[in-house]
Amino acid sequence: MINTKALLAPPMWRALSAAAAIFWAGAAACAGAPPQEAQQQVAFLTQVYQAYLGHGKHISVEHFKPATFYSASAQRLLAENDVVCRTLSRGDDICGYSADGDPLLDTQETAPNLNFKNARFSAKPAGKNMVDVSFSVWPGGGKRAQRAIRYTLVQDGEQWRVDDLIEQREGRFDPKDAMRARIAGENTVVREGAGKVSEVWSWLAIYMGQAMDDRFARFIGFPFELCDAQQCTHFTQADAALGKAIKAVRERFLCGGGAKMAAITDAQQSARFGFALSERQGALWLTQVDLRKMPACAVSQ
Repeated sequence: MINTKALLAPPMWRALSAAAAIFWAGAAACAGAPPQEAQQQVAFLTQVYQAYLGHGKHISVEHFKPATFYSASAQRLLAENDVVCRTLSRGDDICGYSADGDPLLDTQETAPNLNFKNARFSAKPAGKNMVDVSFSVWPGGGKRAQRAIRYTLVQDGEQWRVDDLIEQREGRFDPKDAMRARIAGENTVVREGAGKVSEVWSWLAIYMGQAMDDRFARFIGFPFELCDAQQCTHFTQADAALGKAIKAVRERFLCGGGAKMAAITDAQQSARFGFALSERQGALWLTQVDLRKMPACAVSQ
């Protein structure tokens, strides 16, 4: 008996391949990208998501590899953002691109059973060197679980890499929401805040008031000097006695009526209360506290 399935399989496969080729050529032409490049870009992102979602219930940003995902230029921008956040974002604000979410899935939480298949991942050309991907982070979760991201890619050597991206918001890909724009905006806000007396002092007052000495220490510039009625003592960051020095400042702040000092808005006011702020590369650091200038502790009746 002739195996008709065997005879039909090759022609059918060729027909499907031809149909796929026609589809890709049409999609790429509409998107303004050469068919081969568009296919490579879609394949690259598909492979990334397939591998990432393949971890199933163990999906984690620990499995995300920025070095093989972002372009060299994007990696430099992300590295700059990391430095700015680590050195200048000294308050409790969340700082850093995707610091509070998953960089690939645009979410803080995923379904325990999420995988590549039930995420219903889709990728298609969206313009010259651009690809739109869509997926669900919670199968069966409806529109709220749907995500869409528009990627801009560049070729690094022989590999395609992500140079920018926009996460869809309210059905739109707004350039203001692009990764590069958001990072640039955050870097600017953090740098400006680090140089404002009112911003720096507000955090210092909060941390003294709530006995958060480790967070208070984020604002200290070294060498740091503490003066009392007997002497002035210098401290380095590694000094074991630094903790006691910060505690002494905090206790004096609290017993001397911290409310009087909580509204400091300029460097002159700060200096009058014994807190010297020094500017270093645009950021303000606490380099000296003179307990002799701080309000005296209230005497209990």
